[in-house]
Amino acid sequence: MNNPAEVYKALADETRVRILALLHDDDLCVCQICGILGESQAKISRHLAKLRELHLVTTKRQEQFVRYSLNRDHRFLMETVEVLHKYRDAVPVLRDDRDRSAEKEDILATCRTD
Repeated sequence: MNNPAEVYKALADETRVRILALLHDDDLCVCQICGILGESQAKISRHLAKLRELHLVTTKRQEQFVRYSLNRDHRFLMETVEVLHKYRDAVPVLRDDRDRSAEKEDILATCRTD
């Protein structure tokens, strides 16, 4: 397990918190995360690299996409993300991300045609 301070440093960035909150519900590829968060591929990839470096997310290749998921074996992370999940309706940006995540399959379809 990482040093808890390293996890908290990762969580000090709003984009990384938003990514982890999204991954609580589903595995997503970079283009889906970009579409839901409304951020560039370069920015999201940079944040995902940091989360991978800390072993907070894992990857799995599926067709031409790499899907990201929470490292569910990381107990400290999972307990922290559960708290985010519990209160996300009280945090407007997390609530809006959740609402936009309903379009994740449509976003994925546009990635396949790009």
